[in-house]
Amino acid sequence: MNALAAITLRPSQEAVGCEWYRSRLAGAGLADPGVSLPAFRLPILAVPVGGRRLGGSCSAAEPFVTAHVHRTLERLPGFPDVRTGPHRDTRHTGEWGATPSGGDVARGHFHGDSDSDKAISALRTVVARHPLCGTGGTR
Repeated sequence: MNALAAITLRPSQEAVGCEWYRSRLAGAGLADPGVSLPAFRLPILAVPVGGRRLGGSCSAAEPFVTAHVHRTLERLPGFPDVRTGPHRDTRHTGEWGATPSGGDVARGHFHGDSDSDKAISALRTVVARHPLCGTGGTR
């Protein structure tokens, strides 16, 4: 049996790092309608658009896992225009909503980060780009 066939949606609170991300969003409730997608027992957080959050992204270790996550998110409200990351080195990343632009602060606002977490937005970008930290990340 394919391990991905068994993926079921779980509450966002069960995702790795959910409380950390939740505490940094402009509204703590932004993460509540999100989902946890247990891919190979690693619960990936996916937070829908809403409020000041215009889009989001999540990554998995392998592109085929991301493809499965895409198919799952496409069926859910709050995840418009689900797509693969735009760059060759981000094919393991899924994105949804509007297309982000600008620097770290603008991207933080795009993802619904609170105004006090501009430094966190910059740190997330650096961590997400690190080859050892790119799995299971989210925005």
